[in-house]
Amino acid sequence: MEPESLAVCLLHAYQNPVHERRIRDIALALRPTLKVSLSSEIMPEYREYERASTTVMNAYLAPVVDAYLGRLQHVAGQKPLLLALKSGNFGAPDFFLKAFAQ
Repeated sequence: MEPESLAVCLLHAYQNPVHERRIRDIALALRPTLKVSLSSEIMPEYREYERASTTVMNAYLAPVVDAYLGRLQHVAGQKPLLLALKSGNFGAPDFFLKAFAQ
């Protein structure tokens, strides 16, 4: 069984995300279909536990949500699929996948 997603949470990445981004780049070079969640993008805050748990949850749910949105898009066909965001705005599925845990 191959991994579908990866959660990356380094200790001080909320201040300097360079190393998390480098890990993402290496992981995607090795496995381009991998969904990588970076704590510095998901929840760039000081507390490690909250940042790590949110990032892990994002990585866990990303493949499930991606499959679900793929099925919705298939049902919608050629019609544009827009999803309601917590801000009250609407976004395309690609935007939603990037922001659903934030």
